[in-house]
Amino acid sequence: MTPDSVRPEPGTILTLEQVEPEATYYGVRVAACEDGEPLLAIGTHDLRRVIAAWSRYLREFCGETLRDYLSLCVPDCTAPWCNRYDCRTLRSTIDRPGWLVFRAPDPAKDQDPEYAWYFEVADADTLGAIPVVSV
Repeated sequence: MTPDSVRPEPGTILTLEQVEPEATYYGVRVAACEDGEPLLAIGTHDLRRVIAAWSRYLREFCGETLRDYLSLCVPDCTAPWCNRYDCRTLRSTIDRPGWLVFRAPDPAKDQDPEYAWYFEVADADTLGAIPVVSV
């Protein structure tokens, strides 16, 4: 939260503008969740913008490329071992675009109030659902 912003009531559904990302690139909010949770692109299903935003985020925050971060094979990989070890491409690694509802942390539900938000998987027609793409 910014110093002069007001923290929403616990459990409140957040709007896109209230979801605080780690960074925003090309209009895409990027957040890396903790401990093996997904890298999220919040607010769009436009894969071209998502990939560009993730790439810039990873270069800036992690010092590596998207390909290295996701351990991807090179395009048109013909290495013989890839067929045996499930060659990973960007297309096969990105989860299909989905929808999440972001909520303010609710200590009554054992959620850490220091976190900016929590999310739950939703459908497109769920109240407060925001488009996301994750890996």
